[in-house]
Amino acid sequence: MMETNTSFANGAAQANALGAIAESYDVLHNLATLSQARHVSDVVAGTRNSALHAVFQAAEIALLNLVRLTRRATRALQEDDLQRATEVMRWVHGFHMVMRRLGDVPKQIHLMCRDPAATRKIGIAESPAMAEFLSASEALELQVSCFFDERGAAPGGRGMTQTVGLGRHTDLDYALLNLARSSAHEMVYWEANLNEVVVELDGRDFEQFVASGLLGKAVMESQLQAETCYTEFVALHQVPEILSCEANDHIDQAVRDIRAGRYSQATERLQVAATLLPAMVQAQQVMGDCLSANDYHIFRDNLGPASGMHSLSIRYHMLRDLFTSLWGELETHFSGSGFASLEAAVEHVDLGRHENAHNWQLHNLLNAAFRLYDLIEAWRHEHLHMPRNCLGGGGTKSMIGVPDGLLTVKRMREGANALASLNRLHRARGVVAGPGAGGVLSRHVGAAGSLDQRLLRATGAFTRDQFPHVQEKETCPFSRKDPARRP
Repeated sequence: MMETNTSFANGAAQANALGAIAESYDVLHNLATLSQARHVSDVVAGTRNSALHAVFQAAEIALLNLVRLTRRATRALQEDDLQRATEVMRWVHGFHMVMRRLGDVPKQIHLMCRDPAATRKIGIAESPAMAEFLSASEALELQVSCFFDERGAAPGGRGMTQTVGLGRHTDLDYALLNLARSSAHEMVYWEANLNEVVVELDGRDFEQFVASGLLGKAVMESQLQAETCYTEFVALHQVPEILSCEANDHIDQAVRDIRAGRYSQATERLQVAATLLPAMVQAQQVMGDCLSANDYHIFRDNLGPASGMHSLSIRYHMLRDLFTSLWGELETHFSGSGFASLEAAVEHVDLGRHENAHNWQLHNLLNAAFRLYDLIEAWRHEHLHMPRNCLGGGGTKSMIGVPDGLLTVKRMREGANALASLNRLHRARGVVAGPGAGGVLSRHVGAAGSLDQRLLRATGAFTRDQFPHVQEKETCPFSRKDPARRP
């Protein structure tokens, strides 16, 4: 775990009018409960079964939040608050997109590592949250119908037919209906993909396999005393936590397989890890699309020293320890293959990929590593948008006193992309690591007079004005207790 130097008076947790101020990132996102839920089922780590276990656990978190959000949208319409209902429906649709990405995984896992010994089929329909979600969805649909029927009956009112026929995306009433329609479209898809999934349960039922009770606790404890976007913020971190821990186990074993010359096994493990990352990317994208600066500022103080940080699993194990180990092992392996240079070795494998099975295996191994890297880079890209939207530029500090939160995230990304072994293997492949130098559009967006730069300055100025106490903070360094994860 990571520790900060932030202290709480007399060891007691601090709080404000909204509720508790998180002592750490782990406390904020209930990582102890998530870890317990991950291990209580006693699924063998780094396997086909554990990957599916992670998918269903992440889906359970998303589904529990869909229940809560759907009920919130219904209440807003009951109170005749169309704007609030539409805002909530944006979150509902966002969580459906996370479910969509999770639903893509089981079929890919089955095709990559089919297990004839696994005969039990489970599905999301067995989740205790599904009955709640169906009930909440039916209630929302009824309330939407009543809302538009009453509007249509009023003099000059616009009912459902007129709204869907004449409305535009900028109209709240049309946006609400369109988000409901899009959500229905997605839920049919993810439900089908998360049903009839073959797993090995070892005598457990769905709830025991997924640890539904513990995951429900992790969601319920992540709420404040007022209606904010705090729980959505936490949930969209909890889903990546589950998926990153699972992906890390596969990457760890892949490095060991490369070292032992088990190339096809290493490739498969990297491919499994890569199937889990699109849902992580999607979770980050939903946060960027749905969380306004104002939404974030309402609960920003409750994040305490957890703001601006990530967990051991993501910050260190995935983005540093295993990242370095994987690319270092690949470089060592190809550099020691008897060719004059790394470039010559990689070129020999790539150009001779159809000549023998050995070259084909190594070619696919590199492709799997590059695919995994591209997805991590996509996550970094989406993660960068969070401080762009909610903190802004111009020296806006994070809650732990980092002088410029946005610049810090950019430098973390640049630091990872400067890894020597990563760059040497990319050059050997004839490509560039990271986003590259960019061109006319990058220069346009980065120019001082561009709208994007003006928005960054405006967001930063507003954030600094709202949180002057944060700007006065000294940098709160954090240390890492755990040793580096080296396969």
